[in-house]
Amino acid sequence: MALTNNDKIVVQRQTGNKDHFSANMNALYDYIAAHPTLVYRGLIDLTQVPTGQINPDPSLLGDVYLNSNAGTLAPGYTGLAVGTVVELDDRLIFNGTEYDIIHSNGLVGVETVSGAAPIVVDNNDPANPIVSLLEIDGGIYAT
Repeated sequence: MALTNNDKIVVQRQTGNKDHFSANMNALYDYIAAHPTLVYRGLIDLTQVPTGQINPDPSLLGDVYLNSNAGTLAPGYTGLAVGTVVELDDRLIFNGTEYDIIHSNGLVGVETVSGAAPIVVDNNDPANPIVSLLEIDGGIYAT
């Protein structure tokens, strides 16, 4: 079911008088458009001062940079402690007042793929596992 611009959304508060409020989809679109999103700005070397690397300068709410060098955080990143250990691919996000770091060490992706009958996994190439169903008889597969 697709929503149209004229559809109404009804919300009820869970506290207080539990009032009901409604808005049409256009109002919801306007609300979402008026609030910031994340904007990828490119690579940054967090082991170096931000001057000359941040674009636009000063940063805008929602700006995201990807760290290009491991080491210790240089001065100049408001809200972050100088000397903080930074790794390759850490994310630097500006929250409108100061910077936050999301460390990449917890973002490893899928580590293993396994299956239980009737699903079979060929892990001969761990980077490219092959997942398939057991064939019972002449093109009929288990379900």
